[in-house]
Amino acid sequence: WANEIIVNNGNRDDLQIPSDIKPGLYILRTELLSLHGNGQYSNPGLLGLPQFYTHCFNIEISGDGTAIPSGVKFPGGYPKDDPGVGFVLGKPAQYASYKVPGPPTYT
Repeated sequence: WANEIIVNNGNRDDLQIPSDIKPGLYILRTELLSLHGNGQYSNPGLLGLPQFYTHCFNIEISGDGTAIPSGVKFPGGYPKDDPGVGFVLGKPAQYASYKVPGPPTYT
């Protein structure tokens, strides 16, 4: 899981901003989604109790790119019934099928 990767990396994560993005000021939003509260595994009879840990950063991109990503508006970046948000832990056979919620990542 992502939190284990971050902890094992000294509580940091590296990312690469695509080089084709137009220079300018942007807001970069990162998120960890905690699923341990979902479903009957930890809360009998309760579904859909994910915890979102979000961070936003003001960044300035330089370079000679020309692409302008469409971005995502929040709230509403993905529906609350997105399968990745309501994913129930405790069923290891389903872990390989987990799909991260939200729109496709810009690459």
